[in-house]
Amino acid sequence: MHKFTLVLISLLFSCTPKINTELLSSSKESRSHLNYLPFAIIETETDTINQNQNEILGKIEIKDSGLSINCDFESIKEIAKKESLKLGENCFVITEHKKPSKWSTCHRIKADVYYINNPQDFEEEIQWNEKRKLKIEDFKGTTEKRPFTAATVSSFRYLLSTKTGYSKHYTIKATTFFDCKTSYFKHSTSDSIVLAHEQIHFDISELYARKFLIRMEKEAKSVKEALEIQQKVLNDISRELQLKQDEYDSEVYADRLKQPKWNKWINLELEKTNSYKSKIITSKK
Repeated sequence: MHKFTLVLISLLFSCTPKINTELLSSSKESRSHLNYLPFAIIETETDTINQNQNEILGKIEIKDSGLSINCDFESIKEIAKKESLKLGENCFVITEHKKPSKWSTCHRIKADVYYINNPQDFEEEIQWNEKRKLKIEDFKGTTEKRPFTAATVSSFRYLLSTKTGYSKHYTIKATTFFDCKTSYFKHSTSDSIVLAHEQIHFDISELYARKFLIRMEKEAKSVKEALEIQQKVLNDISRELQLKQDEYDSEVYADRLKQPKWNKWINLELEKTNSYKSKIITSKK
């Protein structure tokens, strides 16, 4: 079952933020080249690792460079994750978070970097990756008073950016995500069947993220046009996405023998849109 969709939008001027990293221990092999590894981002004091058993291996600071940058909170966390992976680590704990103010429009953070044995326990979302399928333990939402055997909360968000305030060109980067904290899974004798069904919901979200990019690339030749049409395209794609999720549930719930048909359909659709799997488009010069 698929619960809802949520899409976040922002327009930013692109420029590299100022990043400081400090290695406090011997360097491990970089993990940034690997397709997917679990990674823990710890933002609150109540959701923390055992710092008595885990040594701080590095520090990261991301600051405002003095120019407008890709500095919303999601982008800043993604930058910190990439820097941590370069150091060979799989976790960072935010120790200081300065939110946008009259002095800066950017989120700025300081973080301690760790290598821990159980990063998957702290993951709050899973980003779609063709080699990383959902696991039952990814569903961390409560099952109390929940009506269905399982529910997948997944969708996509995107960032629309341009290099300068005078540029006609733009870049859109989309991310398809699975929300671990609100997705839930009740164990039964059909766990593997239910999990496979929920994976297709996640895959459908990925497909419509690509469809959004395809349509934006086709209809918006400049940043001005992108800004003008993005809301309509977003509304259209979101509606199509929800209708497809509902159609999938309705058809398979009525006849479980139709599940293979949907498996074949989503694999074919993802293959057709494979050139957009990076989920990044840039308007042509």
